[in-house]
Amino acid sequence: MKTSAVEYLEKRIAPANIFVTNLNDDLNAGSLRKAIADANLTPAPDTIIFKPTAFGTIFLGGTQLDITAPLTIKGPGAGKAIISGNDTSRIFNVDNADAAEDAPFALSGLALTKGNATGGIGGAIFSTESLTVKDCILSSNTADFGGGGIFLVNTALNKVLITITTITITNSTITATSGGGGAFFGLGVNTKDVRGGAQGVIKSGNSRVPPSIPPH
Repeated sequence: MKTSAVEYLEKRIAPANIFVTNLNDDLNAGSLRKAIADANLTPAPDTIIFKPTAFGTIFLGGTQLDITAPLTIKGPGAGKAIISGNDTSRIFNVDNADAAEDAPFALSGLALTKGNATGGIGGAIFSTESLTVKDCILSSNTADFGGGGIFLVNTALNKVLITITTITITNSTITATSGGGGAFFGLGVNTKDVRGGAQGVIKSGNSRVPPSIPPH
């Protein structure tokens, strides 16, 4: 009996490389949205890689990209691959809906711009999972109530004794954001969990950059 692609993905447990080959924002083969949807089907920590045909700007069509499983997205460089929220939606929403289990998300080599969390938090990225941002540029993102660039929240704060939500930001720039909490806001994230000097990479031009990450 022939096995469908969906059945194969559901059964797969080994990590896989999934390739983005075009700039479309749809659920057809080769798009970033389709690659994320496929990665979400399994608990395997997959890696999404951009082919040269996907270099350029991906304009989101009004809905955020939902990540619900461990995932690494490797871009070719912030000057080569850009994801734009088009001022109509947040860019990444990272949440596995399980406060007791971490689903780490790592992002590198991309520019995130014009993410807009109107009436919400986290203009470019909202995450309840451990987050790594490397060699990225986040610019011109907005959120009304916190974290114009990134909002990170530890949902396990009252359920486990250890902090599972961490953030690492290296060699990245967060600039020209706006919103309560400024460029980055962490809720229930201890300062010792902010690795790589998050405040050091947050540049000028942000509205209400916090002096420190609120402790828990």
